[in-house]
This record gives sequence, C-alpha cells and structure tokens, in this order.
Amino acid sequence: MAGEPVRRPGVVVAVPAQDEAATIETCLQHVMRAAARAVEHAHADVVVAVAAHRCRDATEQLSRDLLGRAAYPGVRGLVFADHDATTVGEVRARLIERVAAEVPMRVDTWIFNTDADSAVSSDWITRTLEQAEHTDARLVLGLVDLDRWTAPPSALEAYARLVSEGMRPGGHDHVYGANLAVRWDVYRQVGGFTAELPEDRGLVNRVRAAQHRVLSTLEPVVLTSSREQGRSGAGLADLLALLSGTQVVTER
Repeated sequence: MAGEPVRRPGVVVAVPAQDEAATIETCLQHVMRAAARAVEHAHADVVVAVAAHRCRDATEQLSRDLLGRAAYPGVRGLVFADHDATTVGEVRARLIERVAAEVPMRVDTWIFNTDADSAVSSDWITRTLEQAEHTDARLVLGLVDLDRWTAPPSALEAYARLVSEGMRPGGHDHVYGANLAVRWDVYRQVGGFTAELPEDRGLVNRVRAAQHRVLSTLEPVVLTSSREQGRSGAGLADLLALLSGTQVVTER
C-alpha cells in the first residue's frame, strides 16, 4: 500500500464506504493530499483506512488500487472488507479497531473521520491539529458544505436557516461525521463509536460528559454529497430528503 510502513501513526483517517465506486477515488485523492501535507508540515505519520462495507460494486478494489499507487513517504493505506456491521456507527468502530490491531497507536494519535462521498481540503489534517493543540481540545468538530444540492428554494432556505441557527461566535453546534477528529486516548476512554445512531453525536456527547474539551471550528470545511438517499438512518441525507420532501431512507 501507499508509502513506507508506519510503526506508530500520529494520524489515522477512517473512511467507511458502501457502494461508493463513483466517489471513492476522489475522496481518497483528497485524503492522500491532506495526509502528505501532514507528514511534511506536522511531522505526523498517517494511516488512511477504508472499510468496504457490504459493497456490491468496485469500491473495495478501487480503494486498494488507489492507495497502492499513491506512494507518499510516511503514509500507509489499509483497506478492510466489512460484511457484518449493521450500522455506520459499527462500521466506523470496527474500522478503527482493525487499524489499531494492525498498527500500534500512540495515546496522542488523532483519529480523523470523513465519508466516502466527501472531499477534504489539503490543510484538513494540519489545520485541525494546529487548532486542537492551540486550545488543548480532545475532539474537533468541523463544518461541511453541500456539493450542488438542487433542491426546491424552500428546502434550500430551510437548510440555510438550520445551519445559521447552529452557528455561534467563533464556533457552532453542528456535528458531522464527515468532519470529525478525536484523540485516540479519549476515544478509547469513552467507548468509541457505537452501533447506535447518530453515532457521531453520541461520541461527542460522551466526550463532553467525560469533561474533555470539544472544539468546534469554522475551517477547514469538508465538501460533502448532497444526495438525499443515504446509506444509513439519522444522517445528513435523511435531513436533506426531509427538507426537500422526498424523505427517502435506506437502511445500511
């Protein structure tokens, strides 16, 4: 896989993917650019890990091919097939567990989470780490932008209003699994992701309950799909479907 073997990563990027052949290459290309920049500027070795969850298309092979071709020093790619997980929360949890079994983790390793239908910026890792270090945060919540959502004007206005209502001076109250980073020691302490949905908000609530600092940031922003038929319940796609009137929910 990509680059030289990494003994103890400073960063793990976890990407759950189910039938994402149309988007996984773009997703991983952006992740790998961010990983290479983190190695160069943050001096952090990076593991990029994909969980191919019950895939009926070429997602798994495309992931292996791309991570195998992208040779960046200090970056390692891992792909795991997951045929048993029942929710995206379980997919995320099992993926992180399998990475930890494959590559020894430091207590201060950061687990970055995004989705296979999303594209991160090249400074996603480095800037998030800088902000976490500056504020002594143990979990960082970022924002997302929708990629070309062609919804009725009323739905666009309703979504913009929801986003605006969740903003506050210097931060926000939003939680997106496509732009969330948490330190490994804290992740383990609070039990990590669980099968219960929404898995991302559940993790955040447990980190806060354990009295660790949670930082919400305005940048970097992750570009994510505006599709209204999601891969799991309680996700962004279901909110968009509700707002646009389609209300399509697909079980994972």
